[in-house]
Amino acid sequence: MRVRQRAQFALADKGGEAVTLLAEAAHESPNLLARLHGIWGVGQVARRETSAATHLLPLLADPEEEVRAQAARALGESHTASAYKGLEKLLADESLHVQSLAAISIGKLKNPDAIEPLVALLERNNNQDPWLRHSAIMGLYRLDAPEAVLKYAKHPSAAVRQGLVVVLRRHQHPAIAQFLLDKDPVVVAEAGIGIYDHRIDAAMPALAALAENLVEGKAMFGDPLARRILSANFMLGGVEAARNIAQATISSRFSDLMKVEALEILLDWTAPNGRERVNGFWRPLSERPSDAPRAALLPLIKPLIANGVTSELAARLATKYVLFDGPILVKRFDDPTLAPAERAEALKSLVTLDHPGVKTLVQKAIADTNVIVRIEGLRQLAQRSPVAAVKTAADFLESQKIEDQQATLAVLSTIKAKSTEALLATWTGRLLKGDVDPQIELDLMNTVETIGSVTLKGQLRTYREKLSSDSVAGFPYLLQGGGRRAG
Repeated sequence: MRVRQRAQFALADKGGEAVTLLAEAAHESPNLLARLHGIWGVGQVARRETSAATHLLPLLADPEEEVRAQAARALGESHTASAYKGLEKLLADESLHVQSLAAISIGKLKNPDAIEPLVALLERNNNQDPWLRHSAIMGLYRLDAPEAVLKYAKHPSAAVRQGLVVVLRRHQHPAIAQFLLDKDPVVVAEAGIGIYDHRIDAAMPALAALAENLVEGKAMFGDPLARRILSANFMLGGVEAARNIAQATISSRFSDLMKVEALEILLDWTAPNGRERVNGFWRPLSERPSDAPRAALLPLIKPLIANGVTSELAARLATKYVLFDGPILVKRFDDPTLAPAERAEALKSLVTLDHPGVKTLVQKAIADTNVIVRIEGLRQLAQRSPVAAVKTAADFLESQKIEDQQATLAVLSTIKAKSTEALLATWTGRLLKGDVDPQIELDLMNTVETIGSVTLKGQLRTYREKLSSDSVAGFPYLLQGGGRRAG
């Protein structure tokens, strides 16, 4: 192979004087590989000397399939305009391989007359052969005539319309937006994903507006498209976008997974993460006021709270945007049938509202039977009375329940007070004596590292140095504990 290739390149370098030899090999050699090297060599010369391409034109009608295919490829790469008719004929060749290379090459000629036969090729193929579909699309793309292909936007074949969407996507042409209203869901998804992933900003409002098309009974959006519709609204911002996202949470056109995604977007609305939610690209957004999501959620919060799929996130949203008034929140906090996380969110909302009875409610939470509610009570007490919170934390740490101890240590790491140092000193001493359950050792260490004094951190360093250097035995506290909810 390398010998043949070097011979081909050497002859091609000689230019015109060697074209006759290469053309003779291409036309007359009994060896197929020799013929192909002859075609490739003539094609190399034809890129510099257009007259050389005339030797390849007859080969478009050669009985050998690979000869026709490689001749079509070489003529396209040399941009030989006179090859148009021959290449057009090959679009109906008996060989799909020949059709494929002819489709790509005819696009390189930049002849707008090629649009119709390439569209016909997409229609005949009807998405059956992905390679041939790709070649037809690339042929249309290489024509650099996006406005001209729009003539076929209403073509009866969904395969053609899908192909045109890809062409427009490659050109980043805003007219791709019209395909968002196509009757075929595959075409709609192709258009939506193309607009979002390729940042066709002029068409982004049309993608976001798909969320308004919530006629019940219509087919559900596929999750890939639905995720982009929601994210497009999030990036655009504004009252209408917030309403679109909120309405998606109760629409039958969005899956349960996407309803949860919509609620998480609304949680992030006021302080968006700089990394966009679909592909992870860095697209920072500025901070935004809470008015729009609050107005959008107010009429929907009750059904969202009642829905098991969305209840926990809805409770967090109710806290963030203060969607309930005091009496309703007290009732929710006192309701033992609600999920503990929802009762905890109700308490947070009451604290935010500075409800008159919040002091009593915090004490009631601390005495609750559920750890999530108890720890939320401790967290709120820490904000109001750090000294009292440390005393309560000391009682919680004596509990036999590991989850209570882990969560208590996490709260302690946020309380800067002398009593916190004293409590941590007591527990660090117990750690040095081996009197701490291994399941909370790491939690205790993290708390000391976060808020402990230099003295306590030194004691902790000494403890770690005494452990074995073995990769496993040296870190026994990593083998136990952890928490499912914390990951």
